[in-house]
Amino acid sequence: MNAIQSTARHLSSNFIWFELGSSRNPCPCEYCEILRNTGRKVNDKYDTTLNVVINDFLSGCSNDDDFPEKFRTTLIEITEDDVSACTWGRVVMVYVFAARLAKRYSLQRRDDRVDELIDMTGNYVAENLSLWIEQQNGWVRSCLIKSIIKKIKN
Repeated sequence: MNAIQSTARHLSSNFIWFELGSSRNPCPCEYCEILRNTGRKVNDKYDTTLNVVINDFLSGCSNDDDFPEKFRTTLIEITEDDVSACTWGRVVMVYVFAARLAKRYSLQRRDDRVDELIDMTGNYVAENLSLWIEQQNGWVRSCLIKSIIKKIKN
């Protein structure tokens, strides 16, 4: 597993647990901090749309056997299944969608499903978006750009 794939999996775990209000200390690394801040903004901006997507997802999952394939299909729809059409916004949306879905399952006391979401989200980004992330010069370049923009705005 390369560094991009490893980071994708780490971000999944850290972001979803953070969004669930876990008592775990949030990771202080720059990647996680940027995802938490950006994810919060995306979550707020697309609140209504995300609720519709989550409700559609849950109504389309008639049983536990449908869950992994339905989740993967939804992530493909978010990322348009075309690496050339990928954007950082779509990458963030994958994590935000998974965290919102994890909140719903957490409220239903489905901790097994939360763990599954963390794994599947990290794996999806690692396996399907890591090439695109690498083409953007990896997570580091994104973080450097975000840090520069943040400094300019302040």
